[in-house]
Amino acid sequence: MSWLGIWVVCSVLGAAIALLLWPSGVPARGFLFWWRSVGIPNGVFLILLGIVRVGYEVQWYHARHRNAHRQKWIDERVREAQRPLQVLGAGYCLPLQGHKNLVCALNAKKPLVDSRAPRIGAGLIEHNRFDEESLSVVPLEEASPTEGVPDALVQPETETVSTIVLKMVDALNPLAASLRALSQYGHAYDPVVRVLAQPELATSRLSQVRDALRRMGLPCFDCQTVPASDALMVADAWLDLGEWRPLLVIAADWHDANPPVSSAEGCVAVLLNPGCFQLPESVKVIGILHRPLAGESGAMADLFANAIRWGKTEPSLLQRAWITCLDGEHDMALLAALKAAFLPQLGELEAQRRPDRIIGDVSAVNPWLSIAAAIESRETGGHLIFDHAQAAVLHVLTTPHDESEH
Repeated sequence: MSWLGIWVVCSVLGAAIALLLWPSGVPARGFLFWWRSVGIPNGVFLILLGIVRVGYEVQWYHARHRNAHRQKWIDERVREAQRPLQVLGAGYCLPLQGHKNLVCALNAKKPLVDSRAPRIGAGLIEHNRFDEESLSVVPLEEASPTEGVPDALVQPETETVSTIVLKMVDALNPLAASLRALSQYGHAYDPVVRVLAQPELATSRLSQVRDALRRMGLPCFDCQTVPASDALMVADAWLDLGEWRPLLVIAADWHDANPPVSSAEGCVAVLLNPGCFQLPESVKVIGILHRPLAGESGAMADLFANAIRWGKTEPSLLQRAWITCLDGEHDMALLAALKAAFLPQLGELEAQRRPDRIIGDVSAVNPWLSIAAAIESRETGGHLIFDHAQAAVLHVLTTPHDESEH
């Protein structure tokens, strides 16, 4: 209706102006008269309509180009976000209280947290710890034989080592062969080590990890500490860096005095690879870890939905959830979030594993321990790793050689 009104205005004003300007002695007829009174006003209207139309077309093409460019940018960002890390191995060392391995302890469903006295201090605290003291006496690695002295009189040379260093060695042992194979390409392709630690323990943890690597006869890798609060986001930061080198994540927790209630001790090591170069034949990919995400604990549904999107998987294909650092009072919110993210199957108790409720809370070790447990379970397919306010999708692959007992 607006353009109809503009056309009427142009026609009326144009005709009135034409009549006013028409010479008084000339008859009001003929082509020139009708051109001035009808043609020019309609021409002005068409010019106005054309200007507006051209502006509209310019805006439309600009919006279309911008939307196409934006969609292309979004698609590239999504593809980058969906780029995963290969899992080449995982190892751990935990006080399993007689269980063969972590999976057996979880399947037994009997909490290992019990009233125990701390190493330093009095009283009993509900926690799970190793039986050893904080310092261990071990044979000296390079003890040379003493000539001319009877063997019975030779005192074995020993050294005192932090027990946590020996536990780290136990956790790293399953990865030793892969680490040696990956280090054969030279320093530029050596794995990089990231150690999760609290700020006040960063220096000591870094020293302990270096000592553990040295005791295993491994090269001097690039070792750095990262805040323990980063947890799974260490993998996110590594993907953002665009690195081609493998990444070894090490996390450990140890309590000599005043252990937190329901806490546990232990260490875990997970070897990841961006997949930028061909692996040695002896190194196999046993899992795929997709980019983890961090969110708000009150927005678990969005966190799960985004984790599934980055994980390039269908919600129905996730059959196992590894959940840590979630209090029982949040269980109802968890069920609602799983349903909202189209994951009702993970709301079943049989589909959930809660390592921290069995082993105890191992702080920064928790999410990486879930990954190690999922790999050890050999349940191929998609696993949801959820730790407080972080989530990721892990795909466990079929191992090339099944070493399970028959």
